[in-house]
Amino acid sequence: MKINFSNIVKITYIVFLIIIKNINGQWYFLNPLPQGNIIDRILFIDNQKGFLLCGNNLQKTRNGGETWESITFEHFYGPMKIFFLNDENGWLTISDAGKGSLYNTKDSGENWEKLNIPEDIMTNFEMITDVFFTSEYVGYITTDAGKIYYTNDGGNYWLSQFSSLQRKDINSIYFLTENVGFAVGQTPLLVTNDGGKNWLIDSTMLGNNFGLEASKIHFVDSLFGYILSFNSIYITKDAGITWKNYIVENEIYNSQKDDFI
Repeated sequence: MKINFSNIVKITYIVFLIIIKNINGQWYFLNPLPQGNIIDRILFIDNQKGFLLCGNNLQKTRNGGETWESITFEHFYGPMKIFFLNDENGWLTISDAGKGSLYNTKDSGENWEKLNIPEDIMTNFEMITDVFFTSEYVGYITTDAGKIYYTNDGGNYWLSQFSSLQRKDINSIYFLTENVGFAVGQTPLLVTNDGGKNWLIDSTMLGNNFGLEASKIHFVDSLFGYILSFNSIYITKDAGITWKNYIVENEIYNSQKDDFI
């Protein structure tokens, strides 16, 4: 079944401001700088403050995207994911010399503090693929080695909650409530109803590898959510109890680089 995405989710893009120099259609970037980098992630925490994960740097705007400034980190090799619990508290995962690093801000991104990460990530050179917090202190990270970690102190100390025997990537994690959460990647859909103490494979999705793999899971409200995969989108209208698969014409895997609301 083919669908019109405008009927499913609203997509918010930060669009470069451009001008035409002459009738031949030459285009020039105005914002943001540096020019020409691929935008990996877009996130606004209010109508003025926003962030771009762009190329190998993080950029911030304080005026709704009119101007942007770069935020630098030590050993910054590329951004991964950014998550804000509210307009002040946020977390950023980056690639740091072949392994994942995690940063936290408590002042809307003005200052960032590097947090401790699990020893396995350091020793095995694992990448942190996603981050999600349900409160200022309780949060989760996933890795490209098929692991889910949990913290209850804001990210200073982490406990392992789940580990895939095949070390398959877990790319995205989302919690509807403090107890009900979902995770997707190269594995079937993982579900928890107890804050991650137990992660179970959704039996209705058993054996489903989402085409190649799922890149993102997100809910727009308490009932309506979606999973993006290589050439499909899975929709739930009942908080993840049931999912319906829609096949799309073109590859949508790289849609993970866009933020959906």
